[in-house]
Amino acid sequence: MTTLKDRAQDEMQINLLGVRLRINGPSEIIEPLRSSLFTRCIEPVGHPPDAHVRVVSDERGFHVFHADKEGEEIFRGKNRSRLFWWLDDVLFKKSLKRSYKLIQVHGGAVERGGRAILFFGSSYAGKSTMTLHLIRRGWRFLTDEVILVDPDTRRVKPFLRNLLIRQGAVENDPILRKQCSGHWHYEDYHGEGKWLVDPAVVGGEGEAQEAEVERIYCLLRDSERPPLLERVGERQVVEEMIRQAFNNDCFIPKSVDAIVRIVRQSQNYRIRAPHGGEAWKLLRRHMNLQEG
Repeated sequence: MTTLKDRAQDEMQINLLGVRLRINGPSEIIEPLRSSLFTRCIEPVGHPPDAHVRVVSDERGFHVFHADKEGEEIFRGKNRSRLFWWLDDVLFKKSLKRSYKLIQVHGGAVERGGRAILFFGSSYAGKSTMTLHLIRRGWRFLTDEVILVDPDTRRVKPFLRNLLIRQGAVENDPILRKQCSGHWHYEDYHGEGKWLVDPAVVGGEGEAQEAEVERIYCLLRDSERPPLLERVGERQVVEEMIRQAFNNDCFIPKSVDAIVRIVRQSQNYRIRAPHGGEAWKLLRRHMNLQEG
């Protein structure tokens, strides 16, 4: 019988916004994480980590222990998906806490030629759908989760999480289904499958650069009224950015002033649609983009 000590061991280290997490464990656990968990932030293991954990699995599921605290167990989950989302959440929260001076807004963003397009909205409003379609047409991926803005320069910084692709998008798009083939996917807490893949797999040339904001689209999920894309006032966009900010409880006057200035220099729109697919149809026509 193969024991935990007999199984081939592996390790990886992620550096996300200056937060370093080292993960040790059997190769069959580490290898899928290496291809999906903040892939573009993996660095050589030699750098001292901020946190070091050890992952094991048995008939009860997956367990995570502190590597340097007498084997203290800090997580237990029944499957690989629960392990992945726990690690993703730990990295996400720790990195944003370290970057508290940046404005952190829930949304998606792409960049081309140093100009950024931002998307704000609640879950399932279409942020990931918009970013996915635009990087397939030559834009570069900044984020589909948290938009990071430097309040001094008012420029958007890349947040190097992998691109999140939902199960529905994969099922309805043969090209996307082929691109996701062979990549690990994880079920969220509602049972929906999600792929997190390097944006380079889908499209976009090279890494995104810091960018000035050119356009902002506020996405409103609404199945009661007809789909609509319209101009929206600056005050409404400012209020939406502040409302969607993860760290609005620690904003200082400089933070709010930066948001106001960004909105004033941007072209601002609202897209009202029942789901991301319909929102994309409106955006595609608005930007005169080809179908496909």
